[in-house]
Amino acid sequence: VQFMVLIKLVALNLSLADAGNFFLMYNAALLVSALFFSTHSSAFLRYYSIVSDKFSLYKSVIEQLFIVTSMLMVIIVLVYGYDKESLEYPVSLAYAASIGIFLILTTKFRVAGQFKQFFYLTLSQSLILASLVVMCLLFLDLSSELIISCMTISIIFPLVYYAVFKRNSLQRVFQRTSDKKVGRALFLYGFPFVLVAVSNIIISTNGQFMLKHLGYTDEVGVYASNYNIGEKGVFVWLSLVIMVNIPKIYNAYESLGAVSAWRIIKNCMAILGVCGGTLVVFTFFWSRELSVFFTSAKIAALGHWIIPGTVVSAVLLGFCSLLAEPLLIAKKSQIVAFCYLTSSVVAVGSGYIFISKYGLVGAVISPILSNIVFLLMLILCINNTGVYASEKNL
Repeated sequence: VQFMVLIKLVALNLSLADAGNFFLMYNAALLVSALFFSTHSSAFLRYYSIVSDKFSLYKSVIEQLFIVTSMLMVIIVLVYGYDKESLEYPVSLAYAASIGIFLILTTKFRVAGQFKQFFYLTLSQSLILASLVVMCLLFLDLSSELIISCMTISIIFPLVYYAVFKRNSLQRVFQRTSDKKVGRALFLYGFPFVLVAVSNIIISTNGQFMLKHLGYTDEVGVYASNYNIGEKGVFVWLSLVIMVNIPKIYNAYESLGAVSAWRIIKNCMAILGVCGGTLVVFTFFWSRELSVFFTSAKIAALGHWIIPGTVVSAVLLGFCSLLAEPLLIAKKSQIVAFCYLTSSVVAVGSGYIFISKYGLVGAVISPILSNIVFLLMLILCINNTGVYASEKNL
């Protein structure tokens, strides 16, 4: 919801080219964040229910985060020193660092079942962002760099407050001796998730970068705005389902076995199928009205038809993410990484071919095709590896 409000502001206050630049900066930041932080977030999710000494686990994660964040800060300084006139890259990198740490903290809340703290953290971040954006609208000229800067600051403030509020607990963590075996296990398990996270972002955002690369500068903003309406329309409720159920899947696997975990996955897939199908029908008939509401009349006229296709793509990707869980909790993350990587290669290749020939239409077709390939690969891998062999419903 927060991001959809930002899309509305971008559509109303920026040109099509500048709007496209905003989405490119935002997605580039997510890509960098995935490169630097997805290892720790994914490993944290998997090992929280296994490691009994939670403070030792926290110490290992914080130590690795310190190294990664320091590397990113050095890169930001070097990039800014190289070109002080342009703030696009430093601002995007700063947002990448902040959103990466924010993701790991929210992952901790998820696996620990601390949803009240999760709520307060995200609420405070949203309120700070809203205040900053309103002040920018009143006193400054809105730009892509300014919006990304507001997003970065709105994350940093709650993180700093949480660190101060939990300083006693943090002191206890720092006093612990880190377990090198745990640290090594976290890194080895989580490293393939770099490929998973990066490939996931490439599948979702490849169309925007490819449009820019092939010279469709104004179309980037049109495509990205409508694409995000469809994608967020699916993920706004899918994320709620995943947020609650993924930790349950891991806990069920550890305590009750594979069949119990698979039952939860199937329930999530059923919810995704019903809600996704309903959303496809709704957006097919009312895509123009949705686009006008969330963007502008101009952007809606040029690309409202993108929304239903994006919903189909997002639902397929949701099925893929759920079907990947049986392999992930069985510690076959290399197979999942291979499937994600193959799908991203298909997305880039098909994106170049279809966008070159059909422009915006090709940008809609490409992620649907790559996600279909991804889904079929996962089904084959699950059946061939014998994961959950007692379940023959695929």
